[in-house]
Amino acid sequence: MIETNADSAFQALESQLEAQAAALAEARRQSSQLANAGDPTRWRRPDLLWPTFTGGQR
Repeated sequence: MIETNADSAFQALESQLEAQAAALAEARRQSSQLANAGDPTRWRRPDLLWPTFTGGQR
């Protein structure tokens, strides 16, 4: 009989999703601050437009 343990796979997925959610939340926070300040550069910053792809690097 084949036995599997998917706990480690789900834990890895969970940590990846948590990291992406944190990156999105931080980008949203920064974008909101820049919008409130009237700074148009928020539309040209890849770390705010695509936070999950850039890894938070500006």
